[in-house]
Amino acid sequence: AGDSTTSHAIALWEQIGNSGDLTALANIFNAGSNGFRLSDAVLNTNGIPFPLVGPNGVLARLNGMPGVLVLCYGINDLRQGQVTRGELIAMLDAAIHATVNGTVAGSSYTSPMGAGTTFTWAASIPANPDCRIILWGPNSLASDGNGG
Repeated sequence: AGDSTTSHAIALWEQIGNSGDLTALANIFNAGSNGFRLSDAVLNTNGIPFPLVGPNGVLARLNGMPGVLVLCYGINDLRQGQVTRGELIAMLDAAIHATVNGTVAGSSYTSPMGAGTTFTWAASIPANPDCRIILWGPNSLASDGNGG
């Protein structure tokens, strides 16, 4: 799940899907949403095609089953000047918390990380405590500045 760096990584996902035993064991779903931000994915806003949380969201596809979630967000959040680095850290924490612990529609989670932002879940999803999460951070995450 991510922005254009994942939505345009078709060759990467095809290669992963054709890698030995992984082909038989994996159901690979590219949920890259070109031009969208992590805040859109976590809060299911701005018409994002693949939100993390929601009835048709990325985490609902895991449906409580073990899996691997690759999160690659942040470029659009920072370049568009929508968040600070601390807020981005809080959103990544919220995405991880939602994945592992599940969500209940209407309940809130306050991240103890970064900016300590509070998120209210738009939908319920089951917990995925055995899910492994890979944080794929593009180089531009090293900068707070627009266009960094």
